[in-house]
Amino acid sequence: MNEDTLKEFKCFLRERYGRKNTVITYYDGISNFARYIQKPLNTVTKEELVNWKQQLQDIKKQNTVRAYCYSVN
Repeated sequence: MNEDTLKEFKCFLRERYGRKNTVITYYDGISNFARYIQKPLNTVTKEELVNWKQQLQDIKKQNTVRAYCYSVN
């Protein structure tokens, strides 16, 4: 299910933003989250999002964390 959702999201990003780097960054963010959560994206809780963000802050730069979180919201 997440694969189909990710494909749809990538198409949405291309239509909405068009810029290659923006599409790549936002797609990387949601893909990272999907790998982390390993369950249908429409069942995610706020607590799971917070835990993911905390984990990201340990390994990614602040701007990357911000962009990834924006892509998931």
